[in-house]
Amino acid sequence: MVSFTPAPTDDGARLECSAFNPVMASDSSPQQSHADAQILDVNYMPRVSVSLGNALDAGNIKEGDDLYFECSVGKRLQAGPGVLVSNQTLVLQKVSRSNAGNYTCHATNAEGMSSSNPLTLDVKYSPVCASSVASQHSVAKHENAIISCNVLANPPVVQFSWAFNNTAEAVSVPKDRYVVNGTESVVNYTPVTELDYGTLLCWASNEIGVQEHPCLFQIMAAGKPDPPHNCRAFDVTISSLQVSCLPGDDGGLGQTFILQVLEASGDQEPVVEVTRETASFSVANLRPATAYRLLVTATNAKGESHPAELRAYTVALNHPQHETPAEPTRGRETGSEVAVGVLVGAVLTCLPVAIVVVAMGVRTCLKLRAARWRRRHGDESEKDAGESEGVSTGRPLLTGKGTPGSGGGLSTESGSDITTITGGVGISSSATLPATPSPGHSETQVSQVHPTEAGGMLYTGARIYVPDHTHEAGPQICSTSNAKLRRSGRVQHTGR
Repeated sequence: MVSFTPAPTDDGARLECSAFNPVMASDSSPQQSHADAQILDVNYMPRVSVSLGNALDAGNIKEGDDLYFECSVGKRLQAGPGVLVSNQTLVLQKVSRSNAGNYTCHATNAEGMSSSNPLTLDVKYSPVCASSVASQHSVAKHENAIISCNVLANPPVVQFSWAFNNTAEAVSVPKDRYVVNGTESVVNYTPVTELDYGTLLCWASNEIGVQEHPCLFQIMAAGKPDPPHNCRAFDVTISSLQVSCLPGDDGGLGQTFILQVLEASGDQEPVVEVTRETASFSVANLRPATAYRLLVTATNAKGESHPAELRAYTVALNHPQHETPAEPTRGRETGSEVAVGVLVGAVLTCLPVAIVVVAMGVRTCLKLRAARWRRRHGDESEKDAGESEGVSTGRPLLTGKGTPGSGGGLSTESGSDITTITGGVGISSSATLPATPSPGHSETQVSQVHPTEAGGMLYTGARIYVPDHTHEAGPQICSTSNAKLRRSGRVQHTGR
């Protein structure tokens, strides 16, 4: 019995075993042997290799070509349990430089998976820009700018050419103005006039062809940035504030922003200085109730802009800050708020009426006082004539009584022959009054007098009953004097 491990190369080999007996051998009879043989069937993982199609040249594949790969697994695989046979060809149409790289074929059977050695696909192409974005260069007049043009190409042996284009013309850049180093070319460019600002264009070429799209470089006039604008200060508290501005033109260069905070009444040294990439600032640690000057400046590689200035005032310590309620208060007023509202409404409603009543009372008192003064200093002859016309009834007048509808009170003085009432009437003895509720009184005609003619007496239309002789003392109206009133001999009725 023999034991050995076959190799993949032993697959299909013949294995033979033979035997003989040396004792049976003699000179007269040759040695005889018996043999048996078997063909080996060796199982092993696939032996894989990959190659380009037969008609393709691996060293001359260009962008736009069609090609295919073939995957070989040595011993032809037979489909069965654990063995999957699929398409062994990979086809690429119109290849580009992105298809370049290593390709590998993988095969799997019941024994395992194996991979081929990688096959490198080299795709040749004409030059292209290393960056697809146009670059910008801010250059001042008479300032030298170094512009670098980098390309990708296969093969990498290239030639460069430069051109300049503005709104007026397009010109080629002389070869002595730029240098070439492999796939990079550098040009020194110095603008002298306004026409020297525009676009520089760079091309490259190799054995495959000329660059289809040139590389672009924008040459712009450089300068200091413009000042920020639309600046405002907000969220001002007792010790902090916020500042926000809109940036101006950056002068063709990247810009940053500087905020300086100075006390308006102090020196010119900033108490706070903040630098930001954007024109938005937050400042803290300020003094309460202080006026500040805020200076916002933009800066770039060429210098600083003029500052944009504004002022801000921090809040005093005892100054209440207004805050909106966390929730709406509609329909949730307290009882004190309702009471105050009702009281204010009542006062505002009654105030005009009270003013009118007071004014009328003052005016009435003034007019009655003037009327009493005129009667006290009247002509003595009118006094005698008035006394001769008096009529007595022998019954005293009841104080405060009047005819229905008079609406007024009654007052008399002892020793006087005239009775003053608050109804504002004049008295005449030329006629008799109609019957009254008080029998025994003499009747005297009562004429209505306009308030202006009767010294401002009020409540026209009342009537009075004068006693025949003795008068009782009554209260005086709007008067502090003890002077006696006397009625005139005649009061005319003027009507209203």
